[in-house]
Amino acid sequence: RGGMRAAAPPALAMVLALVLASGCSDDDPAAGVPDGGGSADGSARFKLTVAHGAGSGTYAAGQTVHVWSTHDPRAAVLTAWSGDAALLAGAGEWHTTLTMPARAVTLEAATQQVSVTLTRVKVQGVKYQKPVRYHVPPSPKGLIFFFHGTGGSGAFIEKTASFHLALSAIRRGFGVVATDAEEVQAGDLDGNGKIRWLSSVLDPQKNTDMRNVQLIRAWLVAQKAISDKTPTFALGMSNGGAFSVSIGAALGFTAAASYCADGINAVADRTKTPTMWAMCGKDTNTQVSNADAKKSSQALAQRGVATLYLEHPPSPLYDERFARVQGVDAATSSKVAAELRAAAVVDRQGFFVKSAADIQALVQKSPSAFPTLSGLKGAQKLSLSSELKAMMADHQFYDDFADATLDWFEARAGK
Repeated sequence: RGGMRAAAPPALAMVLALVLASGCSDDDPAAGVPDGGGSADGSARFKLTVAHGAGSGTYAAGQTVHVWSTHDPRAAVLTAWSGDAALLAGAGEWHTTLTMPARAVTLEAATQQVSVTLTRVKVQGVKYQKPVRYHVPPSPKGLIFFFHGTGGSGAFIEKTASFHLALSAIRRGFGVVATDAEEVQAGDLDGNGKIRWLSSVLDPQKNTDMRNVQLIRAWLVAQKAISDKTPTFALGMSNGGAFSVSIGAALGFTAAASYCADGINAVADRTKTPTMWAMCGKDTNTQVSNADAKKSSQALAQRGVATLYLEHPPSPLYDERFARVQGVDAATSSKVAAELRAAAVVDRQGFFVKSAADIQALVQKSPSAFPTLSGLKGAQKLSLSSELKAMMADHQFYDDFADATLDWFEARAGK
């Protein structure tokens, strides 16, 4: 199962505000998008100017407005918003919201270049040489293991959103590392038809995936990249999220973060490891239960275990979104966005009314209606689909809560 039960009352008021402020339904007229047009009731509108970002436009007072930094997520991270940053729900996030006041607003995204190439090595596991991607800065404040979802591999850490989160972690002084589930090399060991991490066995001596993680960590200690006492964190997507909860509990990690997965109820019911859940607000994966995730987080809180529950809501399309895809520039992104709007796959507020699969079918049926999108390379189309699903708040890893996640990890690292 990709999920687990979870959730808990977050202590981060700013993050809660982001969840509440961003939680607009597809037809919510208060959900402001760039250059959204005149107010239907003729009320006054006020100018929002976003430098080094997207979201500029005119909006009515009280509208929920989305803003984004437009930096390259593979080469830079947001360091701060300036100007009227006090209005932002998540002042440390590359994508956040504000409630438009009855005055003009200015915002500017400040970013920092972070040039990192992950080192690739093979480390002897229980049976196989495990491919490992990692980067550890000097005297790291912690080590974060990134765990891929069903059918994935350690290359997950180099996808747009996860790599951006990894860069943000590195900038803060964390080390990052990723490897493959045992089934990536061995095939479907448990006969469930899936290539996954083994989350249901909590004895590391009987769980090859957990033992491999122990061996990789021991190798990093032997390389003097980390010490025996370096705080260790688990962060995973979908099945990797469920595994993060399980390995966090089994190995006594400093903390664990499950993205888009509730995990195994019995594990969450007994873990003593601080655990957070970052769920998708419109997840269509039938093996995931946001309600169970929230229950698990609440149960941890009742037991006095640190926990956090976040839920990523849908966000509107904006012109520069697809410039996050490697090899796609802002002009090309704008053309793709225009093609999507012309195909009526978003509503008047910019929220998607078609699924990523529906959009893919439309493109395949009428490629001439999507000349720019159809002309992208295969890997770019896959990345573009990931961006679509993230905006839809469907089952997709996202980095909109990168700052909140790292804040939460960092608070645990010092304990």
